This record gives sequence, C-alpha cells and structure tokens, in this order.
Amino acid sequence: MPDELKKSIDVSSVRQLLISSAPARKDLKLAIMDYFNNAELWEAYGSTEGGGVTLLRPEDQFKKLGSIGKEYFGRSVRIIMQNIPVKISIDKQK
Repeated sequence: MPDELKKSIDVSSVRQLLISSAPARKDLKLAIMDYFNNAELWEAYGSTEGGGVTLLRPEDQFKKLGSIGKEYFGRSVRIIMQNIPVKISIDKQK
C-alpha cells in the first residue's frame, strides 16, 4: 500500500490483529506492528476439521521466529516425522 494512502487511514482504534495459515516473516511482523502501533499481533494455527490448535501470543512474537506458539488450552500436540511418532517435551508453563 502506498505510504500516502497508509497515512490517510486512521488505524488508531485497531486493538488486535490475527495472522493465521503460515508463520509471518520478521520484516512483515515489524511492518504490521509499526503501522498498527496500538494493536497486539496474534498468530493462530489449526485445521479446517479441528479448529484452532496453537496460538502465538503478542509477547512471544520475536522470542523464536518461525514458531507457531503453544497449544490452546485443552489441546494436545503430537509431532510425526516420516510416519514415526517422535516424543517431545512441551513446556506446560503458561
């Protein structure tokens, strides 16, 4: 979007933004947070069939780039590599 157009739109009332489907690059996150400077940025991931599975909170956006966050409350996550279940440790601290 051209800078002139961006400057003409009042986005000060936007409080929360949600990205989903694919992790956002650092430069995109920075641009979003710069433009919507009063808003929190969230990222959610899941599936059509199962709904939301993981959530990356605003305070965690730059802790580990490429992260999809932690599982939603009440959800469990299982990672399968080459059809072989892999045991992983998930930090349960919220």
